[in-house]
Amino acid sequence: MKSIQIVVILVTVGINITFAQTKKKVVTNKSSKLTHAQVGKDTSTPSAAIVVFLGSPLIDIIQHADSVKAFVLNPQSDQEPKLEGFTITQKPLLLSKYQIIQLRRIINTQRNWVLDKTDKLCPFVPTLGFEFICRGEDVKMLVCLECNMWRFIHRDSSKTEDCDPAHQIWLTFARGIFPNEISYKSIK
Repeated sequence: MKSIQIVVILVTVGINITFAQTKKKVVTNKSSKLTHAQVGKDTSTPSAAIVVFLGSPLIDIIQHADSVKAFVLNPQSDQEPKLEGFTITQKPLLLSKYQIIQLRRIINTQRNWVLDKTDKLCPFVPTLGFEFICRGEDVKMLVCLECNMWRFIHRDSSKTEDCDPAHQIWLTFARGIFPNEISYKSIK
């Protein structure tokens, strides 16, 4: 009987210690969980396939960006200002460190990509845009939320790829940073 009590006490003490050590405020979203202490430490890195597709200079800017701006785009409008030819409909949003880490994780997660070199038949009409700025250079990323495609633009180079697996992740992220954008609410 004494040995059973000792085990129960050790297990109880162990649980209390573990609980006390892991009790931190957690910022959550459906795609990731980060503690406030981890927000400044982005440990996600792109797979070799993503680096090959996008290229090292573009990846370097995304991974080390000093700032990232987000834009709501209207591909049917012809008004100014524009981001890569698409009308900006709201004031750009400067992303927080936490939002930048979330964005990098979406980009760096290979399962969010369909790297099969086939073209989709739907037209590329982005409604979400980003501008990564690092040491005076920039990368623009456009996301078509309805057709599930993303395009990365750096200097004179443009790379477009399918991101079907990330559809729900993109909707959650877009609605989180632009909660009042009506066009995002209507996308299923």
